[in-house]
Amino acid sequence: MLLELLAASAFAAEDYYQKLAEGCQKKGSVSCCMSSVKRMKANGWKLAPKQGCPKKTTPDMLRCEDSYRWCVPEEPVKVPGIPKKRAIALAKKAIKGKVRYPPDTPILVEERGVLTVVTFKTVLKPGTLGADYHAQVTLDSKTGKVLKVLGSQD
Repeated sequence: MLLELLAASAFAAEDYYQKLAEGCQKKGSVSCCMSSVKRMKANGWKLAPKQGCPKKTTPDMLRCEDSYRWCVPEEPVKVPGIPKKRAIALAKKAIKGKVRYPPDTPILVEERGVLTVVTFKTVLKPGTLGADYHAQVTLDSKTGKVLKVLGSQD
């Protein structure tokens, strides 16, 4: 019985992604659309609902025309040198008065070896091309010193 349920579930998932792939044939950039289906299928992601992604997830898509949009989990990242909240506070201070971003901007903190990278993500509407982030601040994980700031100026 369990094996039959698993097989039915796998078939339903395969059918879901097949229908998305068929929808790509009607798009202007078929290759971009198919690449987004491939990435979604590989990770088991579903299309982002029209009302937005559920809590603890953030929207994502390929940065090309006609990509589908999906929701990815916001996984907590452990920063050994400085706590996540402190990293965000330091990054906000570094871009204050220099970069504008909406108050509900998703903020991601990643550990990259001895560096901590704080990214103020851009949420793009489907079919919109643009930057992945409003700002990205690289900090020294031990000291919290700002090493690099990428973003637009006011």
